[in-house]
Amino acid sequence: MLNRVEGLRLVAGFIFAPAIGVSVLLLTLIAHETVTPHGNASVGSLAAFGLIAAYVTYSATFIIGLPLFILFYYRRWFRPWQMATGGLLVGASVALLLGTYNRLGIMFCVVGVTTGLFFWLLVIFRNRALTASSRIDAPRTSRA
Repeated sequence: MLNRVEGLRLVAGFIFAPAIGVSVLLLTLIAHETVTPHGNASVGSLAAFGLIAAYVTYSATFIIGLPLFILFYYRRWFRPWQMATGGLLVGASVALLLGTYNRLGIMFCVVGVTTGLFFWLLVIFRNRALTASSRIDAPRTSRA
């Protein structure tokens, strides 16, 4: 059972992890545009892309990612690579649903992996209710 702080961490993970994933994507696009000699993206086009990316990311997080997290919760899959794989599955699902198999599909997958890793960092890392290795009542073999 989650206490208040652990529950708030869970809510914060679903709110902030997608925002961090989209922010990393936008920062990568900004860095790419400043490096390439023919960069022609304006601030307005990047902002519009960011809004669309945020809409898609949050929609996918709550439609696909939340049920996937419930499955992970029951299976006790809380390692970083498992959360990253879950994020990859969400990103790949969105790419398949939208029919994007080019660079845009890869960006969906990268945002999914990034979101999954930041979700692990915000919610799972050292969360006593979710990780047996940090609980005092856990068997000695599972403690770090």
